Amino acid sequence: MSCGAQYFFARSGAALIVEILQAALNTYACIIGVAAPAPATEDFTQKQNNLKINDWMLTQDYGVKVSRQNNIPMEMIEAYGFPPVNL
Repeated sequence: MSCGAQYFFARSGAALIVEILQAALNTYACIIGVAAPAPATEDFTQKQNNLKINDWMLTQDYGVKVSRQNNIPMEMIEAYGFPPVNL
C-alpha cells in the first residue's frame, strides 16, 4: 500500500501515510484478535486423536520399527515423529 500511496502525496504528507498504514495494521490486529478462536483448555477429541496417532506409529509405522530395531533412543523417535500429547 505504501508503494502506491506514496506517489499521491507530497513529502509533507509522509506523516499521513504513516497514520494510514498504522490504522490499517491496528484494524488487522483487531480482526485477527476477534476471529481467532480461543484455545480450549480441555480438548478431549484432539487428545484422543494424538493417542491414536501415537499408537499407530508404535505398531504400524515402518520408520519407527526400523529405528527401534537399530536401537535409536525412543526420545529421538518421539521428538521427530510424535505429535505432542498434553495429558
